[in-house]
Amino acid sequence: MHAVVRLYTGQGAQPLFQMLEDKRELVKGAIARTPGLSRYTLIRTRHGGASLTVCRTPNGTDESTRIARRFIAAHAPHLDLAAPNVAEGAVILDLDLAHLD
Repeated sequence: MHAVVRLYTGQGAQPLFQMLEDKRELVKGAIARTPGLSRYTLIRTRHGGASLTVCRTPNGTDESTRIARRFIAAHAPHLDLAAPNVAEGAVILDLDLAHLD
């Protein structure tokens, strides 16, 4: 498993996450095309937000980053966004308490 976190802050980040919330069905449709997608989460923060993508391989997380870039360009070209801070790497623990019995 491989994960990528994209953290969006600065000018335009809060409106971006409002747009993503408003268009969540379009977001689902776009990100669902990610190869080997295991998990996708959008998180609103005080200064903008973050996305977490978990895929079976690094190719999947790389593609999710391209999908996100194209989605933002298509749906929020008017926002003056800085590039997100990106952290990615191998997943060493994925604990899902909802499935522990």
